[in-house]
Amino acid sequence: IYSGLITKKQANQNFNDFKQGYLRYLGVCDKVDRGANIEGLDLAILETFYGSDTKATQRFGRLMRLRPDEMATVYILLPYYMREDKPKKDDPDQNPKYSVQETQQVEWARNMLRSTVIKSYEVWDYRTVKENKK
Repeated sequence: IYSGLITKKQANQNFNDFKQGYLRYLGVCDKVDRGANIEGLDLAILETFYGSDTKATQRFGRLMRLRPDEMATVYILLPYYMREDKPKKDDPDQNPKYSVQETQQVEWARNMLRSTVIKSYEVWDYRTVKENKK
């Protein structure tokens, strides 16, 4: 972990161990927004985009230090608003229906990704995966 929840010395040690390859995973927070240089990083899971496009660019930029022949994989977890709709009178089962609405983070991510060279992408919707398991 690299966060304010542990001592600065331990956080720095964890970060350095990760950069040198002694740690395979590193959970971070805002502490890596500026000034971090992590070479060879080719996989990231971004919890969300928030705050500003600048912060999003900084987070995304951790992976942009690749050579032209390298490729990175980024998973971006984005929140949506979900609400239960009232059942229709003609619905015999009265099964709950849900509607999904984008949050501001989704728009930020969309704008950020438009300005980035992307070779391939996939949108994963948990509702589809859930339905396929039935």
